[in-house]
Amino acid sequence: MHAFSQTARPETSGAFTIIVERLYAMARHAEPTLGDPSDLEATLTALPSEHRNQVMLVLESVESRAEARADDDLAEAARMVRQAAGRVWAHAGYDSSRCA
Repeated sequence: MHAFSQTARPETSGAFTIIVERLYAMARHAEPTLGDPSDLEATLTALPSEHRNQVMLVLESVESRAEARADDDLAEAARMVRQAAGRVWAHAGYDSSRCA
């Protein structure tokens, strides 16, 4: 999952990093021994399942608001994290359509 920030434009990479850092901080509350902050898959896996709908809703909101403000970099970063979360959590039986 590290490839997202490495392949994105610098602006998107910065927004992506900020989003991942916030998710990492949330995940550390549930799993204090969580390793590398740049490991998005581990961070998403560590987030408690009861918070996943809220995380997805926030990411969708960030993406939508960023698009409305024509902030393509932030919108792209939120979309990349949301899509990654959907893939990672799908393996755990998460249904992203529940937050629509």
